[in-house]
Parts: sequence; C-alpha cells; structure tokens
Amino acid sequence: MPTNNTRYTVSGKEHAPVLGVSDWNEEWKQLQDIRRKSDRSEYWNKRAKDFDRPDTVSPYVQALIERAALEPSDTVLDMGCGTGSVALPLARAGHQVIAADFSDGMIEEAQRRFEAAGASSIETHIMAWEDDWESFGLGENSIDVVIASRSLAVYDLAAALDKMTSTARKRCIATMSCGQSPRMDSRILAACGLERQHGRDYQYAWNILTNKGYHVDCSFIYSTRKDTFESAEAAYDDFKRMIDDVDHLYPASKIEQAYTLLQQWLEKELVDNEEAGHMDEKGYPQGALRLREARVIPWAYLEWQV
Repeated sequence: MPTNNTRYTVSGKEHAPVLGVSDWNEEWKQLQDIRRKSDRSEYWNKRAKDFDRPDTVSPYVQALIERAALEPSDTVLDMGCGTGSVALPLARAGHQVIAADFSDGMIEEAQRRFEAAGASSIETHIMAWEDDWESFGLGENSIDVVIASRSLAVYDLAAALDKMTSTARKRCIATMSCGQSPRMDSRILAACGLERQHGRDYQYAWNILTNKGYHVDCSFIYSTRKDTFESAEAAYDDFKRMIDDVDHLYPASKIEQAYTLLQQWLEKELVDNEEAGHMDEKGYPQGALRLREARVIPWAYLEWQV
C-alpha cells in the first residue's frame, strides 16, 4: 500500500509508482495477522530434544557457512539459534559466537550439546527479537556479523532488521522462506483442499532493506528434505500440524474435510523406505516409510553490509 499519493504524468499518462514508497512492513504485519498462528516458546520447547543436531552439519548449514565466508577473526551473533546447528560449526572454525533464542528449551538443549562438544567459545542467551538487546551486552556495533538463520518469523520485520543492522559492525545475513518451509507446505495443503497464501518472506525483507538504502545480495539454498516415519499414523500426526496451524482461517467443516483428504493423500504418497534404519542428514535413524518424492525447500540467502 502506498504511503503517499505521489503521481507522475508522462506523455499524457498518469503513473503512481509504489515500489519505492510502499510501506512493506505494514503489509508484512497484515500478512502475519492472516497466516498461521504465532510462534510460542512452548511449541519450540517441546521440539528441542528432536530438533536439528548441531554435531551433524546439514547440507543447508554447510551452504550457509560457505556463502557467509567469514573472516577468521569475525565474532558472530546467531539469533534464533535453535539447538545450535549453525553456532557449533562456527565455533569449531574458531569464531567467538553468541547463540540466542527465545525458547529456553532450545537454549538448554544447545548448552548441553555445546558442552558435550567442548565448545567453550559459545555464549548463550534466552533472548527474543522484541527484547532490549543492549541489556544482554549487544549494543550498537557490538559484534561483527549478525546471522538470522530461518528465524525471522516476527511480527515487526522492519524492527528486527533494524536490530540486526545496528548490532552488526560489518554485515548481516538472513535466510528466509520462499513460500515453502518444513512446517508449512502449500502443496500438501492444496492436496487437503486448503488454499494458503504464504507469501515469499524474503521479498518483504529485501524491499524494506532496499528502501532504507542497503544493497542486498540475494541467492538461494535448496534444501532437500526426506521425511520418513515409523508408521502412517506418525506421518499423519506430523503433517496434520500444517492444518492445525491454519484452522483459524476456515470453517470447522472445511478443516474436517482437510483431515480426511490428508489421510487419502498419504495413502497414495507413502512408500516403503529402502534406507530404513540408516542415519539421515541430521544424524537420526530413518523410519520405515517415506514420501514418494522428497520435498525440496528453497531458502533465500540475504546479505547486506552495514
């Protein structure tokens, strides 16, 4: 939505450009109001034990670190660190890392794993995007590089980007959704009869930063996700969460129909997993069943100098 009524007349035609004058953050907030339910720390606390294993570097994390190409002396804030899948390999590479997350369960699990790995160069904080970062010692220009790996699920995106930018001495890095994510797959929802407007999150961040005068580099990381399950019931429970996250947007009858369609879709898409028992990329044993085709999750990699 334009923030002013600037119009131009060229060759007798009236133009009203909106790209440079739109309030992208306000549109982002409106999108959050109609999307899936807001993240709560309790949700992530429950997932902490079975979340990413930082002792196993996934192809996604490897790609992120390679693109970041940090200088050996760079200090790093890993904001929204989860269980430390990015923080730990950075610490092993010799960086001083501050790992922060709003979920105390994630931080507790991360600390346990850091200690087991002997990673003494990682400092942890239970800290949210909305908190006063200065109270944690993270004031203006206090750290070389700020990384937000798949963690910018915030209501006020502009404020979060401003915090990243003001805290960093050198540059900021963020990876964001391109319309698909492990938690919310519009293709699966469509199979369940639910049309879902996810948006491409990175476009909002890119527009907000660009309109502030930053030159934002953008590339893409494609993460192949092989979902495996011990049973059809386990697969249903896992994907059912996608429907539960949007049940506030539809009448109850539509949601009940979606549950039925999900079961029918899984009956067609689940096949025997020929690698059952083998370790997956996160270091967990694979289940007896898998989806016929692995899901491919694209992530936008954004980087800007400060």
